[in-house]
Amino acid sequence: MAALGEEGDSTGKLRLPLPDSFSGQPADWEEWAWNFKAYVSMFEQTAVQLLEQAEVSPNPITDAHLQVTLPDGTADADATRNRVTFSRKLHYLLANLCKDSARLVVRQNLDGNGFETWRRLYQKFALPDATRL
Repeated sequence: MAALGEEGDSTGKLRLPLPDSFSGQPADWEEWAWNFKAYVSMFEQTAVQLLEQAEVSPNPITDAHLQVTLPDGTADADATRNRVTFSRKLHYLLANLCKDSARLVVRQNLDGNGFETWRRLYQKFALPDATRL
């Protein structure tokens, strides 16, 4: 059996338990976000990097921000389409893993861009750096 990420692995068939739900308690955010990122990273290589970019974005993230550019500067339509599709799946996953006040934040993102949903959750629930110590 191949390890995750190796040629011929069965990641798509592997049944992994979902992370616990997030209730919207800021004190629980760091641990929950870490578990969520670990889970999502198994399905999309660049997911954690994109989630971390979303966390620091001062502006809303749209599908246009998900464009994949080739080294020659042209857009990679297939990769961009896959990233947008992943974004919708990410939004759906967040909708199913958030409850109470966190679920309300997810529901307010009508466009269904999962990276924008993550940005909003991070802004609302992540504690400022000084209080994380």
